[in-house]
Amino acid sequence: MAEGDIYIRGTGWNRMANRILMVNGKTIYHYDIGLRVTTLRRTDLSTVFDGTYDIYSGDHTIAQNQLADKLWIG
Repeated sequence: MAEGDIYIRGTGWNRMANRILMVNGKTIYHYDIGLRVTTLRRTDLSTVFDGTYDIYSGDHTIAQNQLADKLWIG
């Protein structure tokens, strides 16, 4: 298992700021809207998956189903 520094800042409707994910000083993300799922590899902390699901705008049913599938199936 890899060792390293991980910094995460989450936000919500009541806190207007950028969300941030940094791994070993490298910014993975610092913007976007919606729910975000990021998977890191245990051995070296590299990004395996990074997806955003905007479940509140437009046809949010599609994004909700995609997020549910990702969390359920993987």
